[in-house]
Amino acid sequence: MITITSGSYKGRTIVRPETDLTRPVSEQTRHAIFQVLGDIEGLTVLDIFAGSGALGFEAMSLGAKQCTFVDSSAKAFKAISTTIKILKLDDRAILKKDKASDFLKNNKSKFNLIFLDPPYSDFNIEILPTLIPNLANGGIIIASCSSDTDLEVTPSELELVKIKKYGDTQIGFFRKKTNTV
Repeated sequence: MITITSGSYKGRTIVRPETDLTRPVSEQTRHAIFQVLGDIEGLTVLDIFAGSGALGFEAMSLGAKQCTFVDSSAKAFKAISTTIKILKLDDRAILKKDKASDFLKNNKSKFNLIFLDPPYSDFNIEILPTLIPNLANGGIIIASCSSDTDLEVTPSELELVKIKKYGDTQIGFFRKKTNTV
Protein backbone atom coordinates (compact mmCIF):
# COMPACT_ATOMS: atom_id res chain seq x y z
CA MET A 1 0.00 0.00 0.00
CA ILE A 2 1.23 3.49 -0.87
CA THR A 3 0.08 6.43 1.23
CA ILE A 4 0.61 10.16 1.01
CA THR A 5 3.01 11.25 3.77
CA SER A 6 2.08 14.89 4.32
CA GLY A 7 -0.15 17.79 3.39
CA SER A 8 -3.91 17.97 2.89
CA TYR A 9 -4.14 14.35 1.65
CA LYS A 10 -1.86 12.88 4.33
CA GLY A 11 -2.69 9.24 4.99
CA ARG A 12 -4.78 8.83 1.83
CA THR A 13 -4.04 5.79 -0.32
CA ILE A 14 -2.49 5.89 -3.79
CA VAL A 15 -3.49 3.05 -6.13
CA ARG A 16 -0.50 0.94 -7.13
CA PRO A 17 -0.30 -0.29 -10.74
CA GLU A 18 -0.80 -4.04 -11.08
CA THR A 19 2.69 -4.70 -12.39
CA ASP A 20 6.14 -5.59 -11.07
CA LEU A 21 7.71 -3.01 -13.39
CA THR A 22 6.75 -0.11 -11.13
CA ARG A 23 9.00 0.72 -8.19
CA PRO A 24 7.22 3.41 -6.17
CA VAL A 25 9.44 5.82 -4.28
CA SER A 26 9.33 4.83 -0.61
CA GLU A 27 7.42 6.98 1.85
CA GLN A 28 10.66 7.78 3.68
CA THR A 29 12.36 8.93 0.46
CA ARG A 30 9.33 10.97 -0.65
CA HIS A 31 9.18 12.66 2.72
CA ALA A 32 12.90 13.48 2.53
CA ILE A 33 12.56 14.89 -1.02
CA PHE A 34 9.82 17.28 0.05
CA GLN A 35 11.76 18.28 3.17
CA VAL A 36 14.62 19.39 0.88
CA LEU A 37 12.25 21.16 -1.55
CA GLY A 38 10.43 23.15 1.11
CA ASP A 39 7.40 25.20 0.06
CA ILE A 40 5.97 24.13 -3.30
CA GLU A 41 2.63 25.96 -2.97
CA GLY A 42 1.31 27.05 -6.38
CA LEU A 43 3.95 25.30 -8.50
CA THR A 44 3.23 23.40 -11.71
CA VAL A 45 4.61 19.87 -11.64
CA LEU A 46 5.49 17.18 -14.18
CA ASP A 47 5.69 13.59 -12.92
CA ILE A 48 7.28 11.79 -15.88
CA PHE A 49 7.60 7.99 -15.77
CA ALA A 50 4.88 8.50 -13.17
CA GLY A 51 4.20 4.83 -12.30
CA SER A 52 1.86 5.14 -9.32
CA GLY A 53 2.04 8.95 -9.42
CA ALA A 54 3.21 9.00 -5.79
CA LEU A 55 5.55 11.97 -6.26
CA GLY A 56 2.95 14.02 -8.12
CA PHE A 57 0.18 13.23 -5.64
CA GLU A 58 2.49 14.12 -2.75
CA ALA A 59 3.23 17.46 -4.47
CA MET A 60 -0.47 18.17 -4.95
CA SER A 61 -1.13 17.31 -1.30
CA LEU A 62 1.47 19.95 -0.39
CA GLY A 63 -0.17 22.65 -2.49
CA ALA A 64 1.17 22.31 -6.03
CA LYS A 65 -1.27 24.09 -8.34
CA GLN A 66 -1.30 21.40 -11.00
CA CYS A 67 0.42 18.12 -11.85
CA THR A 68 0.81 16.45 -15.23
CA PHE A 69 1.34 12.69 -14.93
CA VAL A 70 3.00 10.92 -17.89
CA ASP A 71 3.48 7.17 -18.27
CA SER A 72 3.32 4.83 -21.25
CA SER A 73 2.00 1.87 -19.26
CA ALA A 74 -1.74 1.14 -19.48
CA LYS A 75 -1.60 -0.25 -15.93
CA ALA A 76 0.05 2.91 -14.58
CA PHE A 77 -2.47 5.05 -16.49
CA LYS A 78 -5.36 3.12 -14.94
CA ALA A 79 -3.93 3.35 -11.40
CA ILE A 80 -3.24 7.08 -11.62
CA SER A 81 -6.67 7.72 -13.14
CA THR A 82 -8.31 5.86 -10.27
CA THR A 83 -6.36 7.80 -7.65
CA ILE A 84 -7.26 11.11 -9.35
CA LYS A 85 -10.94 10.17 -9.08
CA ILE A 86 -10.68 8.93 -5.47
CA LEU A 87 -8.93 12.14 -4.37
CA LYS A 88 -11.23 14.31 -6.54
CA LEU A 89 -8.29 16.01 -8.26
CA ASP A 90 -9.79 16.12 -11.78
CA ASP A 91 -9.45 19.92 -11.86
CA ARG A 92 -5.72 19.92 -10.94
CA ALA A 93 -4.41 16.71 -12.53
CA ILE A 94 -3.61 16.07 -16.17
CA LEU A 95 -2.93 12.47 -17.20
CA LYS A 96 -1.14 11.53 -20.43
CA LYS A 97 -0.54 7.98 -21.67
CA ASP A 98 2.57 8.63 -23.72
CA LYS A 99 6.22 7.70 -24.04
CA ALA A 100 8.35 10.19 -22.13
CA SER A 101 10.39 11.12 -25.21
CA ASP A 102 7.25 11.81 -27.29
CA PHE A 103 5.63 13.87 -24.54
CA LEU A 104 8.78 15.96 -24.04
CA LYS A 105 9.09 16.63 -27.80
CA ASN A 106 5.46 17.75 -28.18
CA ASN A 107 4.84 19.52 -24.85
CA LYS A 108 4.50 23.31 -24.95
CA SER A 109 4.09 23.91 -21.19
CA LYS A 110 6.80 24.92 -18.73
CA PHE A 111 6.97 23.27 -15.31
CA ASN A 112 8.43 24.61 -12.07
CA LEU A 113 9.17 21.11 -10.81
CA ILE A 114 9.87 17.90 -12.75
CA PHE A 115 10.06 14.48 -11.13
CA LEU A 116 12.12 12.04 -13.20
CA ASP A 117 11.79 8.52 -11.84
CA PRO A 118 12.18 5.94 -14.64
CA PRO A 119 12.97 2.29 -14.00
CA TYR A 120 16.60 2.17 -12.91
CA SER A 121 17.49 0.10 -15.98
CA ASP A 122 16.10 2.89 -18.22
CA PHE A 123 17.79 5.81 -16.45
CA ASN A 124 20.30 7.61 -18.61
CA ILE A 125 21.82 10.94 -17.62
CA GLU A 126 21.31 12.00 -21.26
CA ILE A 127 17.59 12.47 -20.57
CA LEU A 128 18.32 15.62 -18.53
CA PRO A 129 18.91 17.89 -21.57
CA THR A 130 15.54 16.78 -23.03
CA LEU A 131 13.80 18.06 -19.88
CA ILE A 132 15.33 21.55 -20.02
CA PRO A 133 12.94 23.02 -22.67
CA ASN A 134 10.04 21.90 -20.44
CA LEU A 135 11.47 23.50 -17.30
CA ALA A 136 10.75 27.10 -16.24
CA ASN A 137 13.74 29.31 -15.43
CA GLY A 138 14.85 28.53 -11.91
CA GLY A 139 12.82 25.31 -12.06
CA ILE A 140 13.92 22.11 -10.37
CA ILE A 141 14.38 18.55 -11.63
CA ILE A 142 14.33 15.76 -9.07
CA ALA A 143 15.98 12.69 -10.61
CA SER A 144 15.70 9.31 -8.89
CA CYS A 145 18.11 6.60 -9.95
CA SER A 146 20.38 3.82 -8.76
CA SER A 147 23.07 4.88 -6.31
CA ASP A 148 25.59 3.60 -8.92
CA THR A 149 24.62 6.34 -11.43
CA ASP A 150 27.03 9.25 -11.91
CA LEU A 151 24.93 12.40 -11.53
CA GLU A 152 27.94 14.73 -11.59
CA VAL A 153 27.83 14.82 -15.42
CA THR A 154 25.38 17.71 -15.63
CA PRO A 155 24.32 19.70 -18.73
CA SER A 156 25.59 23.31 -18.64
CA GLU A 157 22.03 24.71 -18.38
CA LEU A 158 21.55 22.89 -15.07
CA GLU A 159 23.21 23.20 -11.69
CA LEU A 160 23.50 20.08 -9.53
CA VAL A 161 22.34 21.43 -6.18
CA LYS A 162 22.35 18.31 -4.03
CA ILE A 163 22.59 14.53 -4.09
CA LYS A 164 20.92 12.47 -1.37
CA LYS A 165 21.32 8.70 -1.01
CA TYR A 166 18.76 6.35 0.52
CA GLY A 167 19.87 2.71 0.35
CA ASP A 168 20.26 1.73 -3.32
CA THR A 169 18.49 4.93 -4.46
CA GLN A 170 20.01 8.34 -5.02
CA ILE A 171 18.12 11.54 -5.63
CA GLY A 172 19.68 14.35 -7.64
CA PHE A 173 18.33 17.89 -7.23
CA PHE A 174 19.02 20.01 -10.33
CA ARG A 175 18.09 23.67 -10.83
CA LYS A 176 17.73 25.36 -14.20
CA LYS A 177 20.08 28.30 -14.39
CA THR A 178 18.13 31.54 -14.76
CA ASN A 179 20.37 32.93 -17.50
CA THR A 180 19.29 30.28 -20.02
CA VAL A 181 16.45 30.64 -22.50
